[in-house]
Amino acid sequence: VTAIAESTDGRIYAGLLGGLAWREATGPWQRVAEGQLASGVTALAPRAEGGVWVGTSGGLSYFDARGLHVVNERHRVRQFSVSPSGEVWAATDGFGVVRLGSEIVEHTTGEGVCGNRIRSVFAGAGGRVGVTTG
Repeated sequence: VTAIAESTDGRIYAGLLGGLAWREATGPWQRVAEGQLASGVTALAPRAEGGVWVGTSGGLSYFDARGLHVVNERHRVRQFSVSPSGEVWAATDGFGVVRLGSEIVEHTTGEGVCGNRIRSVFAGAGGRVGVTTG
C-alpha cells in the first residue's frame, strides 16, 4: 500500500503499486488497475464532492462511484495535503505545488516557490502553505 484515504462519502481507498483498491464501510475490497492507475498510485486525498484525488507518476485524476476521471497527464504527483478549510494541494515532480479545485493552479519558481520539484506540501490554517523540495 502506497497511500490511504477516507472519502467524504465514507469509502476507504488504498493506493497500490499497480492500481487502486476501495471498499464501502461494510463491503468487500474492490480493485482497479486501468489507465493512470496501472503506473502505481503515489498519493490520495479526499474530494469534497466524494471520492478521492489520485496522484500517479502518469498524471492527476480522481476516482469516485462512477470510476476514474483523468484530469491531466502533466502533473506527476508525489503527495497531497488538505488544509483545515478544505483546500487540496499537490506536491509535484517538476511543476511546483498545485492547488486543486474548480481550477487547477500551478505555483512554480516563477511565482516565488523555492523549486519546481516538490517533495512534500503542508497546507495550514489561514492559507499558509509550506513545501520541501528535492
